[in-house]
Amino acid sequence: MSRLVTLFAILDDIFLFVTPAVVAFLLYFFNVIPLWAA
Repeated sequence: MSRLVTLFAILDDIFLFVTPAVVAFLLYFFNVIPLWAA
């Protein structure tokens, strides 16, 4: 049981860390953010 909780905590950390980067990349990819703002 505790191993599952640990795994969930690690996944949650990764999700929290990766999501803003993915969102920023998508905005950049769809040209919402101008090139000079990068």
